[in-house]
Amino acid sequence: MLEPGSQIDKYVIERAIAGGGMGIVYQARHLHLGTPVALKMLLPNLALDPKVRTRFQQEAYVQAQLQHPNIVAVRDFIIESSSLGFVMDLVHGPTLEQVIGTERQGPWTIRDALVMEPVLEALAYAHARGIVHRDLKPANILLDRSGGGMGIPKVTDFGLAKILSTEGGGMTKTGAMMGTLPYMAPEQFRGAKDVDARADVFALGMMLWRLLTGGLPVDPNDISQCADLYTGRLLVPQVMGRLPDVGEGLSSVVQRTLSVEPTERQQDAAELMRELRQAVTVALGQAGVVSGGGQRASTKQNAPGTHVGASPLRDQSLSAASSATREDTVAPPSSPGDLDLPEVHESSAAPHGEGRAGGGTPPHRRAPGGKPSTPHKPIRVWPMALAGLLVLMVVGGSVLVYKWHSAKQRATIEWVSIPGKTYQISRSEVTVAQYRACVDAGVCSAPTECDWGEPYWGVSGRDAHPVNCVSWDMANTFASWT
Repeated sequence: MLEPGSQIDKYVIERAIAGGGMGIVYQARHLHLGTPVALKMLLPNLALDPKVRTRFQQEAYVQAQLQHPNIVAVRDFIIESSSLGFVMDLVHGPTLEQVIGTERQGPWTIRDALVMEPVLEALAYAHARGIVHRDLKPANILLDRSGGGMGIPKVTDFGLAKILSTEGGGMTKTGAMMGTLPYMAPEQFRGAKDVDARADVFALGMMLWRLLTGGLPVDPNDISQCADLYTGRLLVPQVMGRLPDVGEGLSSVVQRTLSVEPTERQQDAAELMRELRQAVTVALGQAGVVSGGGQRASTKQNAPGTHVGASPLRDQSLSAASSATREDTVAPPSSPGDLDLPEVHESSAAPHGEGRAGGGTPPHRRAPGGKPSTPHKPIRVWPMALAGLLVLMVVGGSVLVYKWHSAKQRATIEWVSIPGKTYQISRSEVTVAQYRACVDAGVCSAPTECDWGEPYWGVSGRDAHPVNCVSWDMANTFASWT
């Protein structure tokens, strides 16, 4: 074990933060830059085994290829004498397992369980590149709390990962059982060689089942129970049997992930994510979950050449309250000062840029002499399902809009009046992959260069990024097509 203050390569050890069967993870600091990092070192006794060294190098290689905001990034690899290690971003926060075991025991609400959505996005990204994790579990999900709140989930520990295109299936021997009970899939328990993305789907489903029910369907330390689970002799109860508010749709999606036969599960994380989003949208809609109760709602409008919004549930700013109904009214704040904004102007143009509406009384128009005229009509919003994407319908009124003026290099905040107009906005940005589906269908046009520079469209590895350089008209075309 490395002592605090010792140096390996160009990194100074500060403390050990985690340990496992193959190595120890240290918090360290770059000798010259002073930047904090996580350093995973292979145990000295294992470093002498050529096969173990190869597997350790494969873990670093696989994780380094996955440049995704919800996967812990690998930045460097160290070979010093017989020692091997790799450098990762340091994540400030607990594992999901630690949170489940201490902070958040018992069943989670559907909205809280959405902490898993970024994990699904990360695995969909990995599966699209032919990489299967094979050891997904709450202990391998870190929650980055540097920004506060529950934290941003980040997948780590690709030590058992499999590259599907690798000759002979990577480093796994035929008949070897690799994974963690009860998150490993039945085919992993049987030692099947041809394990694919559906094994990760099983693990994701088991994590969702645990979050929504507050427990596991079997004792992970009881091998006979696990064997019954994996052979179908023990059936996993439906989630809605333990948490009725989940609803039949969401319960069925989770149940399908836990099928004994891989062919009966969702085929990869992307398919699971699509089904889950649609089921969650319906479940939350049935529960009447709308922003309200004095909470401030956040809305987005897209200017020509800006991001288009349509990916559901990622933006939680509209979900602070869950007791409102379809007809709840969300009015702008009593004054621009409530939002600590730089400038407020009056405008009757159609809104562009980003807008925000919050609770309170709308500001009045000021006639000459400072007397207020008729106040703005407040906005009413409610959720509706659109092909599984959670969007909001906004009925004519006023919205506070953020406008960026490229020529002047400055921003203004303006109240925009949209009398008689009804429009839809989404909870977060449309990704490049989502927009590409519209282009592939021959409906939308591919983005071209815009004021923000080159579009993400033609850049490798940007499928999960928001699509940019999409015109206002093409954004409407995408929305209509969806």
